[in-house]
Amino acid sequence: MAPEVFAGNYDRKCDIWSLGVCFYAMLVGYQPFQGKNVNEIIKKVNAGKLPKHPTWKKMNKDMKKIIKSMIRKENERLTAEEILDSKSTQKLSKDMYEFIFMKTLKALKTPKPSEEFIIKVQFANKGKP
Repeated sequence: MAPEVFAGNYDRKCDIWSLGVCFYAMLVGYQPFQGKNVNEIIKKVNAGKLPKHPTWKKMNKDMKKIIKSMIRKENERLTAEEILDSKSTQKLSKDMYEFIFMKTLKALKTPKPSEEFIIKVQFANKGKP
């Protein structure tokens, strides 16, 4: 939950915070704000400081910028439109597109059917037009 939710305020920017937390958790492997009890977690959420997990340190700098822009104090948090228009998002989108679609894939070798398979298929198809 975004820090302002604890004060009873909720708007679209809270969803941006939550999405940033989800991105962090998916990429790092655990929630960014943890504690022994609810009060400790709330204190960490209100501080808004992301832990520097080893995976975080190795993460793509553009992805880190995007997540940091989402997990900020309400008045500093970007809107969805601002995030989508940011240079970091544009660069990351381009990199992902090239990785997924422009990567040259090596064709798999088609295995030849075994003698036993050919006989079974011929037997199964015997008498069919």
